Amino acid sequence: MSLAGLKEYGKRCIEEPDLRKKAKEIGLEDIAGQIANAKTLGLTFTEHDFMALTKGVGTTQELTEEQLQAVAGGVLRRDGIELPLDTLPDTGSGGW
Repeated sequence: MSLAGLKEYGKRCIEEPDLRKKAKEIGLEDIAGQIANAKTLGLTFTEHDFMALTKGVGTTQELTEEQLQAVAGGVLRRDGIELPLDTLPDTGSGGW
């Protein structure tokens, strides 16, 4: 149940302000501290689980042009059709 415990810990850190504050004080680098904090809540996970889940977080890999347009709102996707937003007429309606 360790991966489930880690996911529950993350969920509760998001939902509970006091727990989020404590987790921030411990820091992301202090995995043993996060594991100990989770244990006080009855949740268990391993360092391996933690590392597997956080692998790739914070990487500096650059986005492709397509990915950049998608996250920047540069592409409209609907019903399997993709249109660059700069090709659409401005109707002023703000929606469909």
